[in-house]
Amino acid sequence: MDVLRKKQAKEVAKGLGMRFPDSAIAALDRKVVELIKEAANRAKANKRKTITEYDF
Repeated sequence: MDVLRKKQAKEVAKGLGMRFPDSAIAALDRKVVELIKEAANRAKANKRKTITEYDF
């Protein structure tokens, strides 16, 4: 699942003087999906259907 925009992620890394290979972007994308799932579970536990900043 592609949640991140590869070009923007690479631009952020470039601005920091770093390279950001596709394999690292894929790993970060998986982590973002994991964080969203965890936040959704927290929202559900609090009987909400909306993920808020507090869920992260």
